[in-house]
Amino acid sequence: MKTITIANQKGGVGKTTLSSHLAFAAAGANMRVLLADFDPQASLSLGCNIVVPDPEFLSTMDLFAERPVSKPLQPVDEHISLIPAGDEALYELLTAKTDVVIRARTALRALAPKFDLCIIDTPPERNSLLVGALAAADFVITPMTLGLYEQGGVAKLFNTIQGTQSALNPDLRHLGILLMKTNGRSAKERAMVQHMRSEYGDYVLSAELPERAAVRHAVNTRSPVWENPRGSTHEKAAKEWRDACTMILKEISK
Repeated sequence: MKTITIANQKGGVGKTTLSSHLAFAAAGANMRVLLADFDPQASLSLGCNIVVPDPEFLSTMDLFAERPVSKPLQPVDEHISLIPAGDEALYELLTAKTDVVIRARTALRALAPKFDLCIIDTPPERNSLLVGALAAADFVITPMTLGLYEQGGVAKLFNTIQGTQSALNPDLRHLGILLMKTNGRSAKERAMVQHMRSEYGDYVLSAELPERAAVRHAVNTRSPVWENPRGSTHEKAAKEWRDACTMILKEISK
């Protein structure tokens, strides 16, 4: 099982949307997918139609238990299973110590024989849950929107990733930054994209995902944007997202 963490220490950049679409793309390729929601806000769980986790199924809180927890996994469909958040106690782990943080890595590795890919969605700030998700991963990718605050936070995120590599997970590989919700009609945004590519080089992935109404509709209907596209703009969004997800899945399969 390969594990990829979706991380950015900023909210609203599209982490959960990317997490779910990677799962849809992998499932479409007949991969067995495990989604793990490490964000106490539980947006990924909500996107899988889990508002309140069923205690009979394994939850994110269980991954950090002192002793291994044996519970079945919450099915989403025939290819995707979910480890949901939503337990208020998860907030207590935001400041957990290192020995607690690394428990999730052990718990997820125990599930590895059942899956081809694990995708971890993370909180929008640096905390122990984010570090735990990075410690458990083989890869990390950073969805990012353009703006002063977002660009200012890149260096801090890189420090978090590098610190986790040094202390907990030397094999963690940062795939790079995926620019999200861009506006190609804006000269200012085009200049910002050019600045990002100039400053960070190959860390900025070649794929780019513009702001599209079709993506918001897909999120609201809990479906991939490439499902039954209607009209040329929707078809553009479908191709952009499918190509980006295919590129990421190809990279982590090497």
